[in-house]
Amino acid sequence: MFEGTSGADREQLARIVESTPVSATMPVCDQVRVDALGRTWIRSFVGPAATRQRWLVFGRSGEPLFRLDLPVTTFVVALGSQHITVVEIEADGQQRVVVYEFE
Repeated sequence: MFEGTSGADREQLARIVESTPVSATMPVCDQVRVDALGRTWIRSFVGPAATRQRWLVFGRSGEPLFRLDLPVTTFVVALGSQHITVVEIEADGQQRVVVYEFE
């Protein structure tokens, strides 16, 4: 777990990890946004080992409309009436702005 650390550093890191509090439960969601049409976008909780993130979209009356699955390396920056703008982080660290359209 602590590869590349010396014995004393490894012991100190192990003490820190052992003393760090851990929650017995996880949240259901970690982001909530509202777009220009009043739709509510809820991102399901993304845990530390997750590779995907799921957004659930609800209409103004609370009816489910659709879901959107994205890599965790994608960050939502804007919600439009028929598009979502994201920043995708490539494996080499390069950032790319992408606009996805939907109906």
